[in-house]
Amino acid sequence: MEDYAVTVVTNNLPIATASRLQKSIDTKLMVIDENLNVIHDNLEGLIEYINDGDIIVVNNSSTLPSSFSGFHDPTHESIELRLVQSLNYEITDVSNWKVTIFGEGDWRTPTEERKKPPKIEIGDVLHFKSNLSAKVTRLDENFLLNIKFIGTNNKIWQKLYEAGKPTQYSYLEEDLHLYDQQTIFSGPPLSLEPNSASFQLTWDIINKLKTKGARIVAITHAISLSSTGNEGEFDFISLPFPERYWISQKSAEEINEAIIHGKRIIAIGTSVTRALESAADGQGLIKYGSRITDLKITKEHKLKVISGLLTGMHIPEASHINLLEAFIPRIELELAYMEAQSLNYQWHEYGDVSLIFKQVEEEN
Repeated sequence: MEDYAVTVVTNNLPIATASRLQKSIDTKLMVIDENLNVIHDNLEGLIEYINDGDIIVVNNSSTLPSSFSGFHDPTHESIELRLVQSLNYEITDVSNWKVTIFGEGDWRTPTEERKKPPKIEIGDVLHFKSNLSAKVTRLDENFLLNIKFIGTNNKIWQKLYEAGKPTQYSYLEEDLHLYDQQTIFSGPPLSLEPNSASFQLTWDIINKLKTKGARIVAITHAISLSSTGNEGEFDFISLPFPERYWISQKSAEEINEAIIHGKRIIAIGTSVTRALESAADGQGLIKYGSRITDLKITKEHKLKVISGLLTGMHIPEASHINLLEAFIPRIELELAYMEAQSLNYQWHEYGDVSLIFKQVEEEN
């Protein structure tokens, strides 16, 4: 992994430690415009940076329970299973998953300090609350494995909600409820983590954006887990995993009409960015339908569709940083982040947000 100039920030990042730490009126907004100017505002000021005719694309996927405490058969040792990636083709199928397993303990202990799980073999059975059980079907590298929940889909759906909790990390100070991981746009339950860029948005802000002439368009993107708990560079290099997205014909037509007329497409969250850039054809127009994307957006990726991105404040080790480099050079992001740190911005999914526009390309 490269060394960043921003490593001075990583030591003492102000982290949002509670899901209800702040309301949108208190949420800071850092704007990096097309000319790399950095502006500090609050989220209520978002409307000032949106133009008449802009298309604002949101992810309407809601968040599933993805953390399950139980025990391993035959050792009977305590484990925590976290769903990492759906391996199901049909939207109604929730039986097959790629997962990561931790030993005894819970989210309050940093993953790197968690007890190792028992040795697991193909065919072993994992037991959880509400008589939810899963059979191990494949062992993967980097402590990942594939499992299949036992039972009919209807029963599995019910038991997932009875036995599961949201995945959460040790920097938080409170137990999360599933409600805490939903947004005002939440619809089909398909994601393992929330589209956190939407957390601080309210219907009042959305209505003001509409009044200014922006249009809100929804797509669906099933977000996989953003951290497997593996040590080293595995997450930074390997994530995000392949993910399924759905774009309706109506949504594609609205987006394409705006593109044809030279309007901006602004993504709310990195998942929307990934889906739309994956769905773009050779002319930069959106193809509707359901597909699985394995696109990893980095500085080498030339953005075809997205003009701007509303996103959270990401720690430098996160894989999201790779995607942000498609918008602006890393050094500019580092400098902006250092400004934000000096102004006590809050990091992580319940913290403050940034609006980053694609840098204007220099003429030859």
